[in-house]
Order: sequence, then C-alpha cells, then structure tokens
Amino acid sequence: MISDSLIDHTRSNSRKKYGWLLSLLKIGFIGFGGGNALIPVIEQEVVGDSKLVSKEEYDEDVIVSSITPGALTVKISAAIGRRVMGAKGMLLAALLMAMPGFVTTVLMTSLLFKLDESIIRQIEFTSIGIIAFILSGLIQYIKGAVVERKESYKSGSAIMIIILVFFLSCEKNVYSILGISQTPIFSVSTINILIISFFVIFYTSCKFNMMNVTASILVSITYLLCVGAANIIDSIYIYRFVQIIMIVLSCVGIIKSIDRTRKSKKIPIKPLLCETGTLMSFQTIILLLAIMVFSGAFEYIGRGFLSVLMSFGGGDAYLAIADGMFVSNGMIPRKEFYGHLVLIANALPGSILCKILSGVGYYIGYGLSGDIIVGYAVAFAGFTCSVTASCGIFSLGNFIFRKFESIEALKILKGWIRTIISGLLVNVILAFVYQCMKVGFSYNGDQKWILLELVGLYVVNEYLSKVKKVSMGIRLLIVGAAAAIFGNIIM
Repeated sequence: MISDSLIDHTRSNSRKKYGWLLSLLKIGFIGFGGGNALIPVIEQEVVGDSKLVSKEEYDEDVIVSSITPGALTVKISAAIGRRVMGAKGMLLAALLMAMPGFVTTVLMTSLLFKLDESIIRQIEFTSIGIIAFILSGLIQYIKGAVVERKESYKSGSAIMIIILVFFLSCEKNVYSILGISQTPIFSVSTINILIISFFVIFYTSCKFNMMNVTASILVSITYLLCVGAANIIDSIYIYRFVQIIMIVLSCVGIIKSIDRTRKSKKIPIKPLLCETGTLMSFQTIILLLAIMVFSGAFEYIGRGFLSVLMSFGGGDAYLAIADGMFVSNGMIPRKEFYGHLVLIANALPGSILCKILSGVGYYIGYGLSGDIIVGYAVAFAGFTCSVTASCGIFSLGNFIFRKFESIEALKILKGWIRTIISGLLVNVILAFVYQCMKVGFSYNGDQKWILLELVGLYVVNEYLSKVKKVSMGIRLLIVGAAAAIFGNIIM
C-alpha cells in the first residue's frame, strides 16, 4: 500500500507544479486598470509568495514585455510560464491570465440584450473594492523601487525620476478629476515615456557630459512637443526626423556600449524555434476549426494578428487600431463597437486587446451567421490569436534581449526600469481614483462618499494583509463584497 506521507508529498508537489497557474487565473479575474497596474500584483504572487522566479528575472521580463507590442499582462504571464515549464508553460500561463476577460466579455456581449443594466452596475460597484486591493500593491511597488535605489545611494535620483515621469503622464487624469476641460499640454502615453527613457539610457549609458546631456534634453523636449496631447509641434516631418535622430543616437550609444564590454552572449535558438512552433501549431488548429464553421475566420484572424503587431501604447491606443482594422471596413458596425463592445470591455477585468479582439470575433461570427455557437467559435479563435501573437512577439523580443543583456546600457536599463514603471504607476493610481469617481457620477452618487469608500477599503485591505496575514483570495472577497454592499446603500 502507498503510505499517507507519500500521497501527501505527491499532492504537495502537484500543487507546487500547477498551483501557480491557478494563481495567474485568479489575477486575471482582478485585472482592472490595465497592464501596468497588475505588474506589482503578479510580482507579489510569482516572486514573493510562490518564489517561482527571482526579482531580477521578473524585472527582465517586465522590460521585454514593456518594449514589445501585444497585451502586457499576457506577455508577463507567458514569461513566467516559459521559465517554469518551457513552451507549454508559456502558452498555458498566457491563456489562463487572459481567460477571465475573454469569457466575461463574450458572455456579456452575447447576452447584452437579455441582461438587466443592474448587472453592469454591480460589477462597477464591486470594482471599487478590487481597485482598493490593487492600490495596495501599487503603493508597495513604488516604495520598493525607492528603497532599492536607496541601497545604492540613488534614492534621490529615483524620486526625481518618479516625479518627472508622473508629471509628463498625469495631466489627463488630473484634469478629469478637477473637472478641467482644457486640453493637456503633455499627458504623454506609456509607450512614449518608455521610448524617451530608453533613448536617454541607450544614448548616454548614464555617463553624462555636456554634449550628450544637451542633445538628450533637446531631442527629448522636441519629441514630447510632437507626441504631447496639445500637439504643439504638429508636423509629421519634424516628428519623423526626431524619431530618426533618436534611433541613430541610440544605436551610436549601444555600439559604444558594446565596444566597452566587447561581448554578447551566445544564446541557443532552439528554445525560440520550439516556442514559435508550439504557438503556431496551436493557433493553426484553432483557426482550422474556426474556418470549418465560418469561412471568413481567416481574414479576421489575419487582421487580428496585424492589429496585435501594431498594438503599441496600451488599451486605449488599441481601440484606434481595432477601429481601422474592423470598423472602418464594415466588419463590425460602429454602433455595436463603440456603443456596446467598448463599454463592456472597459467594465470588465482583463486585457483590452484580448477583450476587444474576442468581442469583434463574436460580432462577426454571430452577425453573419445568426448562430450564437459560430459567434463563440470565432471569438475563441480571436482570443487565441491575441494570446499567441503576444507570446510570439515576447519570445522573439526575449531572445534579442538575452543575447545583448551583458551590454552596459541594458544593465543600466534593468537597474532603473522599476523606477520608471513606478512613475507610471502613480498616474495609474490617479486613473483609478477617477474611475471610482465616474462610478459615483454615473449613478448619481456623492463622489465624496465614493472616495471615502475607496480609502476605507484600502485601509481594511492593509489591515487584513499586514496585521491579520489574510490570504489574497480572502481579502479580495471581503473588500469586493463590502464595496458591492456599500455601493448599493449609498446609490
């Protein structure tokens, strides 16, 4: 007979081997606020609690995920899965992270006309509690970034960078909270903040002199005036010229950095080919099944893949890409896209890219066939396309990054990426505050009470976490339920 201790040991190993996948699925259910907001949440789970990867490995994955197109949280999850279980783990982790957003979006879309508006209201009420939970992780991440720099006597520089990044990105949310209708001067997107940061680091390698400091400031300011919300420099020619200058100077800096280190790693290409083959095989099978029920699936998936390749700039930017790919050519009516799908996608957790692409697939399949099952099938093909494309892009980006990670400029980038992300997260906190205020405004509630509720739930979550040591799942249930109850009382 098998002993009880052996059975317990086997069960323990099984939980350790696959429990992290369930953790990613759980995080997928709380994925409000965009990819940046979940960076600390995922880190706490895979670095702090499960200890699946080291902090240095996680930071590397965040860098690669941040500078490549695709769904951010999907790519980070894929990176974790890749480290733990190889190509199979990459695909499983990415699918599970994105699955909650896909399922809820497609179900809500298909049942839209049969559901009472109160369902969406309850989701929005509950989201305030989830936001309070996420804010705890964001603040902890920002504190950690400053403390990390303090150990190398650079905490002052870290605080200055956080403030600068926040200043460049925060205007839109500040104006919204204060009710100012004026167009922001900068309100720079995440991708443009990262572009400027990488340009300065690659060009200078943080070895400053009069020439590279002057050039960095002039080029960065000109770029900001081109990409800022106010479009102070509204010339495509100047914009392209500045982009070329940034690329050239970055390449010059990287070449100098390579000359100083005189080495690049020999990275085997076999894992990249294995990962690419796994992703392509999986997506091909799903595509063939979709074509069997809907002949137009091939064009839809092709456009979906191209849309992922162009998806720099976050969820809001992807809406413009999806408009060009699917709305302007009549694949989905504008009324359905903006009047239904976009509203649903913004009210639910998960990657905007995955939710929008899946929802478009449902509308295309159901709209042309009148069969809800066909709609689900095409939506699932779109969902897997968003995941496999994001994973494939990450895999290639990771290969290139690892080959050159010994270069001095990339080492510096790894050292400062948490500080840069922290500045963006301060702006995410403001976005969360405004999102809560919008919930109060939508249902004629007093925004003061909504903000007090948010602060109160944040304090409750901190108490449960640090004093009572309550697990993440239980804390989520408590603050989510409390938010739903409070929302129904005051509104």
